[in-house]
Amino acid sequence: MGAEMTLREVVTNLSAFDEGATIYVSEPWNEGSASMVEREPEQGGLPPRATQKKMAYFLEVDLARSIVAEWIAATGVQDESDISKRLIEYATYDA
Repeated sequence: MGAEMTLREVVTNLSAFDEGATIYVSEPWNEGSASMVEREPEQGGLPPRATQKKMAYFLEVDLARSIVAEWIAATGVQDESDISKRLIEYATYDA
């Protein structure tokens, strides 16, 4: 956790992250956006590295996994680019 990667790389490795962690992503959100996965600080807010990198809260890992599982079950689509777009849509309009 904590390494910077693209949102698509986060999607590719979603099952490897701690379910209690949170995804932080640089805006504007797209599959190539700089991202990181870390636990939210106990005092709340963003982790210092996310703030330093100008990243915003995106989704919690467990919520992202749930969204992906439901979407794959409903559509059968497993393409990582499409999954990234679905998560961005959810984070933008439903979170």
